[in-house]
Amino acid sequence: MVVALRPRVFVETSLPQAVSDELVARDLLALPVSSALADMRKAIDDPECRALLIHVDNPTTDANQTARLAAILDDLARPALDNGVLVTLVVQGSAADQVSAIQAVYQRFKLPGIVDTFRYRPNIIAWVPNVVGPLAQACARHEPGPAWRPLTVVMAGDRPIEQSNRRLLERAFSDCDRLEVRLLQERSARVGRVSVYRVQPGRADRPDPVPFIVKIGHPEVIDAEEGATAWACGDHTPYPYFPPLTPERNVSSRDRRALVSQFVDRAILFDDYIRSHSPAVAVASLFDGPLRCWRSNSRSEQVRIGQYVLENGLVRPWLSAYQNVYRRAHRVHGGVRKPRLLISALRNLPAIAVNICGAHGDLHVKNLFVRENSVDIVLIDFNRAGEAPASRDPAELEVSLAFSPVAPGEAAIDAATLQALYSGSLLKRTDLARQGHPRVLAIEQVRRQVAGAVTEAEYSAMVGAHCLYFARKGNVDAYLAANRLI
Repeated sequence: MVVALRPRVFVETSLPQAVSDELVARDLLALPVSSALADMRKAIDDPECRALLIHVDNPTTDANQTARLAAILDDLARPALDNGVLVTLVVQGSAADQVSAIQAVYQRFKLPGIVDTFRYRPNIIAWVPNVVGPLAQACARHEPGPAWRPLTVVMAGDRPIEQSNRRLLERAFSDCDRLEVRLLQERSARVGRVSVYRVQPGRADRPDPVPFIVKIGHPEVIDAEEGATAWACGDHTPYPYFPPLTPERNVSSRDRRALVSQFVDRAILFDDYIRSHSPAVAVASLFDGPLRCWRSNSRSEQVRIGQYVLENGLVRPWLSAYQNVYRRAHRVHGGVRKPRLLISALRNLPAIAVNICGAHGDLHVKNLFVRENSVDIVLIDFNRAGEAPASRDPAELEVSLAFSPVAPGEAAIDAATLQALYSGSLLKRTDLARQGHPRVLAIEQVRRQVAGAVTEAEYSAMVGAHCLYFARKGNVDAYLAANRLI
């Protein structure tokens, strides 16, 4: 267990004694530090440092103070924030002085969307007589996380780890001595990229911890995923259907954040499981297990499914992205609609009554595991969790089973079977393959599970919309399916 009390708050000596008194009243250790930048740098390198309070006097009219403010922000604030230290500038002077300090901060620390926390930029407080209490309270509420210390890091593969990511890993596991790190995935996010690592920590004189999964990315992206994960797992998903979270290891730098959870050990991918076990049992376990609490509490709303999938980014209306697959699909079926007409038909679908419930939001085959020696399903990647139409999760799972790539050496679902799966009614049909492809058997069980909760119109529209995701990636069968369903 990481203990990150870090009680020391370094206070520049030019600030009044009342500041230190208020910090002590909140069980923090107030320590004086001179105005020399070298002394402040030593302070932020202290592993027990929680915050640094700096006095800035008249930065607009005093050239020396203007230069000092720039040096503080460029040479001091950045490494302090990278170590989790709260940096607070106490600005004394006119309103123009305060505005000047704010502008200097925002010119150097531009993080779109980060406006409610000072983990990623220095805090600025105008000096007034009653500011002492709020100043001390901000220090008490700040969660610095573990301090950095160098560890032995062994990176699997040829690709070296980014220095900023390495530092976050060393902070997250500062109670360990070595880390074995493997890059599992890098993906684009709405801001920047997210790196996903498997981390096996080790200790020299104590038992090694269990493996972990660490996601590192832009603070806005990781903060949103942390919030969605807390919502999905905190009150809505019973144990053991999600990997245990370790919030005490979540650390931040000035422009990156790490989200840490335990690795799903002794479990296999859902797609691998259904090749050698009953797909129907696995799907039933999913709906009776992790999805049960979400789907048992719903409300009815009027929703335009087409507008919903477009507004939430499930379908990208970039017509040029579908042109190549359309031309190939047209050679198979001459009556297939052009992308413009297909997207227009989706957008113009009428409002219908749907059940709104909790949803994973990214329920494809790679986000499902089955524990060994049981049929317990474990969900991962809750970054899109929230409320959604009851058809969203089942439709995404079904379409990923139908069109996502199969393991090497495994046969994909053939085109004739896909055409049969996505022609006519989806929910009111006879079984296609009692002894068929395991993915087909799983799809049929998904439809049985949702038949009483969604209408044919809603499910066909949602499945068709998800087919467009694979169509955009060049899958002709997915484009033809979307054309029949929308």
